[in-house]
Parts: sequence; structure tokens; C-alpha cells
Amino acid sequence: MRYLALIVSSLMALPAVLGKNQEIKQGERIVFLGDSITAAGARPNGYISQVRERIQSAFPGLKVEVFGAGIGGHKVPDCQKRLDRDVISKKPTLVFIYIGINDVWHWNRNRGTPKDVFESGLKDLVQRCNDAGARVVLCTPSVIGEKADGSNEYDEMLDAYSAISRKVARDTKSEMCDLRAAFMTHLKANNKANAEKGLLTGDTVHLNAEGNTFVARQILDHLSVPRNTLGLPALFSDHMVLQQGKPIRVWGWAEPGEEVAVSFAGKTAKGQANGEGRWRVQLPALKANATPRKLLVSGANTIELSDVLVGEVWLCSGQSNMEWRMKNSMHRAEEIPKADYPNIRLFKVDRKTAPVEQKDVKGNWQSCTPQSVESFSAVGYHFGQHLFASLDVPVGLIQSAWGGTEIEPWTHGPAFEGLASLKDISELVGKLTPQARAGAGTPTGIYNGMIHGLAPYSLRGAIWYQGESNCLKGDTAIYTDKTRALVEGWRKVFQQADLSFYYVQIAPFNYKQAFAKRNKDLTVTSLPRFWDAQAACMEQIENCGMVVVSDITGNVKNIHPGNKRDVGDRLARWALARNYGKDLVYQGPRFASMSTKDGKAFVTFNHQGGGLQLIEGDALKAFTIAGADRKFVPAEAVIKGDGVVVSSPEVSEPLAVRFAWHETAVGNLGNAEGLPALQFRTDDWEDAVSD
Repeated sequence: MRYLALIVSSLMALPAVLGKNQEIKQGERIVFLGDSITAAGARPNGYISQVRERIQSAFPGLKVEVFGAGIGGHKVPDCQKRLDRDVISKKPTLVFIYIGINDVWHWNRNRGTPKDVFESGLKDLVQRCNDAGARVVLCTPSVIGEKADGSNEYDEMLDAYSAISRKVARDTKSEMCDLRAAFMTHLKANNKANAEKGLLTGDTVHLNAEGNTFVARQILDHLSVPRNTLGLPALFSDHMVLQQGKPIRVWGWAEPGEEVAVSFAGKTAKGQANGEGRWRVQLPALKANATPRKLLVSGANTIELSDVLVGEVWLCSGQSNMEWRMKNSMHRAEEIPKADYPNIRLFKVDRKTAPVEQKDVKGNWQSCTPQSVESFSAVGYHFGQHLFASLDVPVGLIQSAWGGTEIEPWTHGPAFEGLASLKDISELVGKLTPQARAGAGTPTGIYNGMIHGLAPYSLRGAIWYQGESNCLKGDTAIYTDKTRALVEGWRKVFQQADLSFYYVQIAPFNYKQAFAKRNKDLTVTSLPRFWDAQAACMEQIENCGMVVVSDITGNVKNIHPGNKRDVGDRLARWALARNYGKDLVYQGPRFASMSTKDGKAFVTFNHQGGGLQLIEGDALKAFTIAGADRKFVPAEAVIKGDGVVVSSPEVSEPLAVRFAWHETAVGNLGNAEGLPALQFRTDDWEDAVSD
């Protein structure tokens, strides 16, 4: 319904608008020539960037390129000197000349441009562009020293120079975009009292956000580009799930100043599009409801979304082990055929990197079926299915994952600030995997393209499976800080300080052997140190939890363990216990203390659940022990009461114990609930012998 309304609205508008003088053509190359106003216009959200974005969205089938050629302080004579270099060299088909402010402004300092020179210079610019095969649009200068009533001391001169621009347009049969007239009409109609700065400029000359949008609108109208229709991000579509118990935030875009109303479940919220054409409203929190309902967005046009549910919404993110599809997972033959859950909804974000924050992502909501789940995250699906089975409420899963990526480009840039342990911000950017480096650009490239457009959608939390790429480049303790930056950044942009964050400890894998050529500094203890950094996140980040998967790796030569079902189930245990108040054990044993007696070490654990047990086999494995020589040797380990007795005939006076402290070690200690113990070491010896 939403798309039908948009199509009908567009079809109704096109004949009247495009029939005027169809300006945009296939292969169009548009160049904007000017001063500092034009230079700033090429920045994100500047008027040139807005023109480019709107043309691309209005005419997706056309290849149109838009360039900025503005230099601060330049006047018409300066533009004449650089025309060939900055404009003609781009082989334009259309040139907008937006110049004149400095020609007038510098007059009082004997550096202005005389009127006759201004006129002859404009004619020269037009003629040379025409000779190069480009048509020209002359834009009159706008304002200097703008006051709230639209008046200023330069008005008389600006009007005179604007008149020259109009005359040149007539004489050369060029097109005219009269910004001066448009500015003055707007200012006098909308500004009621004097102020130091006006409505359309930030410093009385250069355009502010509203001014950039205003100029972009004048240019788009001149080019007969259809105006913005009321629109929504991709997350707001048929079959969506809204988060229960939290404010329902709905946002989108429309024509600046347009009134927008959003109605759902008998509630209505109203708002107005700002100067950039963006709006946001908030509906009150609702209880979970599996009855399909409609969400209505009304403005200049109407969007109707159907089959909208209210339940629990989670973000599923990370690298390849989160992206790993159901159809490639170990339990696919058993699980896919029965994955018919109309009240579980799936949203998969397309891969994308961007140099600046994107207002939207690509993707769509689908009901969970054997067909739709095949290409969805196996970990995400099993997590959501476990929640659904336990809670009996609709579940929405948003997959935003990309194999081979590090944690840095997923992070909101400002969150990196203030991390005292980071020696140099460049350390965060360096050593990206080739796949991530290809489009990331900064720490924020993937965040810009795949996370920012989701915020501030209300969520219950996020699950995260990433770390292999950071372990490979040698991250250890610093990964704790990077994770904190990720979580704090997401909590800020999603405007949820309590956003839950549950993550997967990466599995045992022979990094030293597999990646010796890529990183010669890797040792068999590099991964255990990385595990330490991951575990530390639980202590240093609130509302955060980690699942251990060392017991279900299957093959330490495979960096992508096939068993994703148990991973998802273990993540769900954290959520069910911590978010939904379910009385269940959600983590395995964790080291608590060590004491020694009679040549043996006694190790105790927290989170024993129903008691310490062997997960498999008939004897504990992966324990090592060391004495004063700091040489670790294999140890015998036996469960005794609420602890484990560890010993070796080679160590008469034990000083330290390690469990699974090796990149390929797979322990078998767990609790009665089948959850494995967390790897640990009781020492901090960096010179210990363990390889």
C-alpha cells in the first residue's frame, strides 16, 4: 500500500512538472561555479549535495553527475581565470554560475568588481561555457549582512548587480535562477523582527542549514525536479515489528514545513518537516500485540503500512559468523523446513559503506518462512526463535552484518573520543582487512552505511558476533575499549542508555598456523589474551553479557563453526534471564579463586548452576599447572564439590593454573545445564612457557 500511494502520487505529479521543460537528461553533467557559498554547498547536506541526492532519487534511471567548483573569496574575474581548469575540464552539459557576493562586498575595500567589468566578465563566462557545449543558468547573488527583516546596507548594490545578472541572461539568451528575488521575498514574508543574523544565513552571508535547503529548492524547481513526497525509511514498511514497552519513534522526510501525522493503534502524533525536509514524531509505548494492524502516515500524500505487529526487536550484527546463513549452517536440514513462524519478522540490511552518515538503509521486512530464512543469519534466527518460543510475542530481527570486518568501522565515530588507553586514533583505523578497507574510508564507514539509518528505532537490545578480524591483527586488551566505544556509541544514537548487548566469545581456532604469513606476531596465547579482553567487557560495560562456544567448535581448523543453533540459544538465555525475568541459568562456570595444599591446587567457580559437570568424555581436559619455573605442563583435574582439584607429578609446589589457555584448546568443564566454563588463567606471567 505504501508503494502504491507513492507511485500514484508521482505519476500524478510528473506530467505537470516535467512537461514544463524537461531539464534533466541522460548523461547530464552539472557544474556549480562560485565562491565560498558554493564551496560549502558541496559538503554533506550543502545545497549542491542536496541537489545531487534529490536528482538521483527522483530519476534513478538516469546517469547524472553533479560537481561543485567553488573557491572562497572569488569574484567574476577569478572565475574567468579558472574556468577552463575547474569547469570546462569536467565537460559539463549545464553550468550554474552563482557569483557576485564578493564582487559587491569587497567594493568598500577598493577590491570590488566595477559594474562594467562584472557584466563583461559574466558574458565571457557564459560564452565560453556555450562554446564548450554547455548551457548556462545565471544565479543572482543572494544577501550580505542579512537582518531578520531582510534589509541591510548592501541592498542597493546587490540589487544593482542582480539586475546586471538578469540583463546578461537576456542578452546571452541564458537561463536565470533569481536567488536574490527569492531570498528577499522569503525574508520579508517570514522575518518579523530585526536580529543580528537572519533565517537563511549563519553569519549574515554564508548559508545555514535552512539556507542550503532553500537554495537547493530554487535550483531543483528551475530544473523541474519533482518536490519531495512524504517518505519513510526502509525499516518502516509492511510486516514490521515495533518494540513493546518503549516509545515508538517514527521519522522520515517531506517537503520543508510540511505537517505530518502518524496514527497507530488508536494513537496519533503530529510533527513538521524541518528546513532539511526531515521530521520525527513519537507515539506512546504499547504492549505486545500479535494482531496485524495498520500504521498511517499523512501529509501532502498518505502512506499506509499493513500487517504491523508489536513485540520484541533485536539488532543482530557483527562479521561472518553472524552473517552466516541458515542454508549453510549445520542444522539446516532439520531447522529450515519447520521455520514457519508468521509472527517472527526478518529484516536484512544490504551491505554498504559510506563516507558520511546515511539517512536510510536498504532492506525490507519479511515474515519468517522456510524460504525467507534460508539467507538470514543462522545465529540471529535461532536467537529469535528461542525468544519467540519462550515469550509467545512477535519478534523482529534486524540483521546488519558483514564478513571479514573489524569492530572499528561499525562504531559511531565520536564514541572513540576519550578512550585513554588508545595511544593514537590512527591505530583504530589501521590494519583493516582488505574487504573492510575497500569501502570503509574511516572507523565509521560501515556504521554510516549500515547502522546510522536504523537509528533511533526502538530496540530491546543487540547481539554481536565479531572479533576474529581484530584477533588476527593482534588486538588484546584494547579490544575491551573498542567494544565499549561501539556499545556506548550505539546507545547514544539509538537513544537507549539501557540497550542490552550480548555477544559471542570467538571460538578456538589455529590462528598462529593459519595466518602466520599475515601476522608473524601471533602466538598460541594470542587468542586466549583476546578472550580475556572479551570477558572483561562483562565487567566494564553495563547490561552486557558473553556466551562461550568453545565446546561446540567441532573443528579448530574452521574459523566458521557450523553449529549456530546452540550459539543462538545461548544468546537467548542471556536475554530471557536478564531482560525478561526468566528463572534459568544463562552462563557457565567462571573462575572465582585458587588455593593450594599438599602439592595440589583447588579452583572454585561462580555460576555453577546445578553443579560442576563434565560436558563430554570421562575426564577433565585442557588444564595445565606451573610452579616457580613458570613452565606449564598438562595436569590431572578432578571435580570435587564446588571446585576442581588440579595437580601434576611434575609440579610439587603449584603457583598457577590455566584452563583452555591455548588457541586450539577445547575444554569439557561445564555446569549441569550444559554451559561450558570460561577459559581462565590465575597468573599474569608474560614470560611463562606454554607454546
